[in-house]
Amino acid sequence: MNIAYRCKMCGRPGQAEVGCSAEELEKLGFNLVSWSSMLTCNRCYDFREDNKNISDRIFKLCRVLEFCTPAKREKISTGVRDQLIAQTKRLVRLLAGHFNQQNVWDAAIVDGLMEKPEQAAAQLRQVYHAIRRGLWTVAAQPELVKAIV
Repeated sequence: MNIAYRCKMCGRPGQAEVGCSAEELEKLGFNLVSWSSMLTCNRCYDFREDNKNISDRIFKLCRVLEFCTPAKREKISTGVRDQLIAQTKRLVRLLAGHFNQQNVWDAAIVDGLMEKPEQAAAQLRQVYHAIRRGLWTVAAQPELVKAIV
């Protein structure tokens, strides 16, 4: 049995295949309507998984900075910075590709994470929403926007 649905994230229509009939599912107490409202397309699912994996790596690096002593922080700061640069570049590339925006990475992301690692979640959320709305390019490269206008 095929079930038509709309992707939970992007709203695109899709089809899901279920191995049982609707009557069998109802006998088992399975609510088909609520289940179909939670479905996502493959593109959005892959994006969510990749975003979660990259964000988790960034959070782990920030936890290392947050809970180490100041002396040890000085020793490991260059290594952690290099890893944060690599992960934030991956994150910006992923977000820009998913939301069809220009891929513009800025070192200010890493600077903010290094200065305030305890606020990593809020900082990454801000980057996510700025790229999603197309504001990231304007903030990261204002000279390009002025040249276009």
